[in-house]
Amino acid sequence: MDGRTQFKRIDLTLFTVLAIVSEYLAFHFINIFSEAGFMISFSFLLGLIAIYRWGAIGSVVYIGSGVVSLIMNYQSIDITYQFLYYVVANAAIVSTILMFRFFTKEDIKTKWFVLLLYMLFPMLIIGLSKGLLIFIFEKNLHGFIDYFASQLLTLVMTYIVLNIVIRIEGLFEDMKTYIRD
Repeated sequence: MDGRTQFKRIDLTLFTVLAIVSEYLAFHFINIFSEAGFMISFSFLLGLIAIYRWGAIGSVVYIGSGVVSLIMNYQSIDITYQFLYYVVANAAIVSTILMFRFFTKEDIKTKWFVLLLYMLFPMLIIGLSKGLLIFIFEKNLHGFIDYFASQLLTLVMTYIVLNIVIRIEGLFEDMKTYIRD
């Protein structure tokens, strides 16, 4: 195994562990502050960074946090629904790579509105996926709105932190190019 492949594995493992810890903490905080109606987790942010760094394979970071959410929220009532909601819908973050067809990675890094789209597009796809699942399994039309409302603070924090992260040398980089340089 070459050094780049080894670095990629270590990098993705580290990001996945951080996303899992973030999801774990978010789960416990939501139980403590359940009246708040929202939660904050940095797993989505970490997934976006990993996808920027490594492409589609970076989506394993957010999918991994979904597996942890599934385990923590497990109810024996309907495992199919829970698996689809926490794991498969989180896999929709892979849609982020579509942004690379319309914008360069440099555009994402240097133009505020493109960075905003980079963050909002996958969240919209994930929200639609989860909203559709809520509608199908729970017969609740408000699933999409409820999901988005619960993620509002996460979206705001993600955008703020992404604006900080893009200024840190070596963190928000296309690793295929960065490692060669």
